[in-house]
Amino acid sequence: MINTAKSRYYQDKLTTADNKETFRLINSLINYNTWIPLPSGTSDQTLTDECVHFFNNKVQKIRLGLDKSDFNNNTACPDLDEPVPKLRSFRVQTQEELDKVIKSCASKTYSLDPIPTALLKNNSVLPIMLPTITDLMNASLSTGIFPNRLKRALVTPRLKKTGLDTNTFSNYRPDSNIPFIIRYCTNTKTAILRIKADIEEVLDQGGAILLVLLDLSAALDHSHLLERLQEKVGLTALSWMQSYLNGRTQTDKFNNSVSLDVALFTGVPQGSVLGPFLFLVYLLPLKRVINKYANKPPYICR
Repeated sequence: MINTAKSRYYQDKLTTADNKETFRLINSLINYNTWIPLPSGTSDQTLTDECVHFFNNKVQKIRLGLDKSDFNNNTACPDLDEPVPKLRSFRVQTQEELDKVIKSCASKTYSLDPIPTALLKNNSVLPIMLPTITDLMNASLSTGIFPNRLKRALVTPRLKKTGLDTNTFSNYRPDSNIPFIIRYCTNTKTAILRIKADIEEVLDQGGAILLVLLDLSAALDHSHLLERLQEKVGLTALSWMQSYLNGRTQTDKFNNSVSLDVALFTGVPQGSVLGPFLFLVYLLPLKRVINKYANKPPYICR
């Protein structure tokens, strides 16, 4: 059934594709130029174990540096101390809502998914699976328990730039892949467009721009995040969120070798719909730090 579905899918794609889409499709089918340069080592298993520990230690070092900083300073900030509405419970999800969400998602598949995403979205399969997925979703939200099997991320190291030394782990970035069932997301306005608009507005007025970029995503501490959710966002239904964050693991993969699982105490699932939201919540106190040192308050907190 899977082979038949694949054949029909690619036949339909090739029939309607233009030259560019046809090339991309054929390129993906023959796995052209998909080789990933890897560090030299005694075995793939040794590389996976060394790599997963390197990425984990890197995050821990960043975390230790943040603990010594003034990031958690509790200087009063009126905008953040205003009362906020409380979320007492999650709304029950319907089959119709999940059907729309699943069908609108890209057909990317996690290698440990029990069923390929493209097959799940098939019009003959989804109606059969939808009642079960809906029941599982609502059971998770109502009990506050997020399934442990969906907390495992499979990481493939990717060289940051062609030509870098392949034997240096710091030249690689972790490309995380999570189960499809927690990856589906909604359309969001990109922050890049907002920054671009703000810059153009200031330049049109003859002003100057100073842009400070902080890469703290990997060091997002779960305990601090849960405090922010409870105190600043008003999320009192914390049991599900706590279950969603805690107990996550990560494993690296080189070719067919997979490392041991490493527990994750920081960061949010890469590619998940909650990731950007949780990261913004985590950075709420940053406004206090900016206010403390800024000379011109009207120019901050854009």
